[in-house]
Amino acid sequence: LKASRLRFPWEPALGSSQVADLRRRLHQALDEVADEETRSALQVEASARGMTDDKNQQQLIRDNHILQVKNAGRKEIQQQDKRHLKSQFEISRLQSALQAREEDLTELKSSNSKYMDVVAKAKFERQEAFEQREAAQRITNHLQGINDRHVAAVKALALAQAGERAQRVEAHPAERARDICPPQGSERWYLQ
Repeated sequence: LKASRLRFPWEPALGSSQVADLRRRLHQALDEVADEETRSALQVEASARGMTDDKNQQQLIRDNHILQVKNAGRKEIQQQDKRHLKSQFEISRLQSALQAREEDLTELKSSNSKYMDVVAKAKFERQEAFEQREAAQRITNHLQGINDRHVAAVKALALAQAGERAQRVEAHPAERARDICPPQGSERWYLQ
């Protein structure tokens, strides 16, 4: 309350001018005290408000920092998710490529097995043909030997017959004409 609204019990004992002067001084002092208290209260309020503002500012800074950390963490998680997805895609691609290589290898092994079978069959057929050629050569050599012996026997027989005729001519000159032109039923005709 303002001091002008107050009345004191000792006022009637003084003169009006003194009372008025005292009232004025008292009111002025009380007003000064009130103003000082008001200023102090305002300063305290301003200081409290300043502290509140500082606290709010600090809280805002902390909130912003927390928000920045959260955003950075969220971005890092998103980057990790992207890298993870990329890694999964790369792993899937490599697995598909590996499966294709395994299929190619299986097909190659099958083709190689077939090729080895063909090679083995060709070797067997070549060996068989070689053995057949050797057998045919042995038969040919055997037949050649028989033919050579036959030719030798024929030559020997011809020489023996020639010698026999010569001896007969020398022993019986009359048979010479018959040796030259023997009858067709004669065995010597064929031997000649």
